[in-house]
Amino acid sequence: RFPLPNPDVTYGYAVVASWLDVDIHPANTPEVVATNISTTASNINFNTSDYCGNLVADISLAGFGKQPSTIFIDAEDLFSTSQSFDPSVIVVGGGDNYSTYHIDIPVDNVTSAGEKDFWVIAEYNDEDYSNEYGVPNNANGPLAAYFVGSVVIGTESCNEDPICDVQVITSMPIDGWDAGVPVEFDASGSYDPNDDPLSFEWDFDNDGVFGDSYDSGTDDNPTKIFTTSTQEQVCVKVADGKGGENSCCVDVDISVYQSKNIPLRSGVEARDITVVGSTGDLLILYSDGQVWEYPEPYTFGSTFSGTMFYDTGLTYLQYIEASSNGDSLVNSGTSGPPFASRSYYNNGANYSNHTSSSNYTWNSDGWCPTYVEENPTWDNRHCTWYNYSPPPLTRAICHGWDPDPPYQYLGGDGYFPPGVEGLGPDYIRHEYLVGTEVDSNGYVYCLENGPGTDRSVERRTYRLGSQNGPYWGGWGDDSGFGDTSPKFNDPKDITRDDDSTNTIYVLDELSTGDPAIKKFTWEGTPEGTFGDTTTISSTPLRIEGSQRTFPETNENLMFVLHGNATDGYFISIFTPTELTT
Repeated sequence: RFPLPNPDVTYGYAVVASWLDVDIHPANTPEVVATNISTTASNINFNTSDYCGNLVADISLAGFGKQPSTIFIDAEDLFSTSQSFDPSVIVVGGGDNYSTYHIDIPVDNVTSAGEKDFWVIAEYNDEDYSNEYGVPNNANGPLAAYFVGSVVIGTESCNEDPICDVQVITSMPIDGWDAGVPVEFDASGSYDPNDDPLSFEWDFDNDGVFGDSYDSGTDDNPTKIFTTSTQEQVCVKVADGKGGENSCCVDVDISVYQSKNIPLRSGVEARDITVVGSTGDLLILYSDGQVWEYPEPYTFGSTFSGTMFYDTGLTYLQYIEASSNGDSLVNSGTSGPPFASRSYYNNGANYSNHTSSSNYTWNSDGWCPTYVEENPTWDNRHCTWYNYSPPPLTRAICHGWDPDPPYQYLGGDGYFPPGVEGLGPDYIRHEYLVGTEVDSNGYVYCLENGPGTDRSVERRTYRLGSQNGPYWGGWGDDSGFGDTSPKFNDPKDITRDDDSTNTIYVLDELSTGDPAIKKFTWEGTPEGTFGDTTTISSTPLRIEGSQRTFPETNENLMFVLHGNATDGYFISIFTPTELTT
């Protein structure tokens, strides 16, 4: 066989003679004496320094009925090494005096287009070049017959388009809030017939333009967060970097429901919100004295719509709180007439117009009795009480303040109604209180919004005053955080989330005037700020956390009331995944 590359071939002189009838066979020698080579099925191409294709040939060898031991294909313009075949494996037909062999070999050493020669060598391992006459010759090795075939190499592009495959991993249909519905896609099943590396571009909004960004994952296995509904297709385009590309699509069915800047009743001021702990229903107090109920399932499968729950008939009511069983309290938040405190059953029926006490089921922030024997001037604004023992041993704490000098602090601990005594610590300027909150351990958090350092949160234990032990001062003046320094700017309200962590949230503004929700541990350690002018589009007013795990997402929700007479009034809902540290 010829050494590759660049073989030197020396042709000698040979005579093949036959003493038999030429119709029987042209020679009485085992060596192949003739061939017919067809390469019409070959598909070899060379284009811009790239080549591809296979040498496909049918080779008929005429001999004396003996197959060669090995068939070799040599061609320096097609293959980097000699190709060898077992004739018994590649034989596909023939007759008495010839056999036809089929080869299909991918090329690996093409440097130019045009017609190229290749050698077909039929070798007989058990024969050599010796003769019975003892005539010497220079031929060594096994007997072999050499034939030249040719194949035309075209100039067509060698590249094949990649195969595109895409699946949506997240089960469809899926629904959620516009805060983000994550959907996972997988195009890793795509491949390139030429084994070229692939790139991936996505069209998530079905506008026909590829290159959309995704939120996590990889180019071939991304997760996209959808904030709008779509029942169309998501498509991916795969490309091999050589001009070959393909695209494929998958159907999606995503329903997204509004969670930010949800409009409330038109033309009516919304003043306060509360959440029913057992059901997750939302109650909103309006300036016309009506309380509207918004059922928890509003976030999935329906729009945010409520119905009038009850009508207090009082337009000066400012605050509302609900117990876990759905009973609710409303009060005026004024220091003098007109002031009122009303309680309602969980069916909306009026329970009482309070003067001193309430039912044990209420765990409220924003209500105090309108009259207490020890201090008839006790304001009914922003009082918190907490039941930490079940009936019949119901115990409660209650604290409030007198807005008139000397701004007396009122508190108590015991069977309800407690014996209330004035304590008046210097740590809280009670005329500046704007919100209170009780956690599951009985700690009371008081948020004040006054000038300078009087913007702070103070925490108190449920053992208030000299009667039951020392009170406990909390986070200190000027505590909080938000933008460039650890302080509150214009705090509006305070709340917490679930019973297990008692994380505290304060609705505030940044020094820029932009709204922000500031997050703290129950011990007052700052954890982060979230919310902005996109998610809270207007003036922040009130905040309420849900102590109930929402069943669809296993999360505790956070509700922010915001708005003004010009823009209208809105609710924005936040999930724990948004309340990042």
